[in-house]
Amino acid sequence: MNLFRRYFLNLEKNEKSKFKKIIWFLTSSIFFVYLNSIFNPFIWDDFSLIYENPFIKSFKFLLHFFNTDIFLSASNFYRPIQMFFYALVYRIFKDNPIGYHLLNILFHSGCAILVYLLLRKIYGERVSFLVALVWGIHPINTEAITYISGTADPLFLFFGLLGI
Repeated sequence: MNLFRRYFLNLEKNEKSKFKKIIWFLTSSIFFVYLNSIFNPFIWDDFSLIYENPFIKSFKFLLHFFNTDIFLSASNFYRPIQMFFYALVYRIFKDNPIGYHLLNILFHSGCAILVYLLLRKIYGERVSFLVALVWGIHPINTEAITYISGTADPLFLFFGLLGI
C-alpha cells in the first residue's frame, strides 16, 4: 500500500476526486461482471480446500499453513498465504461460498487498480484506465476469479504488482 499511499498523498484535491471515481468505477465494473458467480456453490477442489480442511477452521493451526501443502496430502501444492486468507474468510463466512467468491473478486479488483497505477506513470491516465478496465472485465480471467480454488492466481498477481 506504500505505492498507493504515496501516489494518493501527492494528488491535488481535484485529482483526488477523479482518482476516487476511477477506483470506484473499476471496482464496481469488476464486481458487476463477476456478480453472477457469487452464489455459485463449492465445486471439485473447493471441498478439500475449504469444506474438509480442518486447518483453516482455527488460527491455532497457523504454523501448519507453512509446513504442509494445501490439500493436506503428499502433494507439492504449497500455498500458505492462500490458506491464511481461507482461514480469514472462514472466520467470517464459515462454510458459505459467498465469502470465498468475494475474496477472489476483491483481489481481482485490487489487481486492476494496481495495473492502473503502474501504467499511469508510463502511458498516461486514459490509456492506463482503459487497459485496467479491459483487463479487469476480460473473460480470460473468469476461471481464476469464479473458481474458489483459483484464489492463488489473483493472490500471486496482487502481491507481485504490489511488490513492483
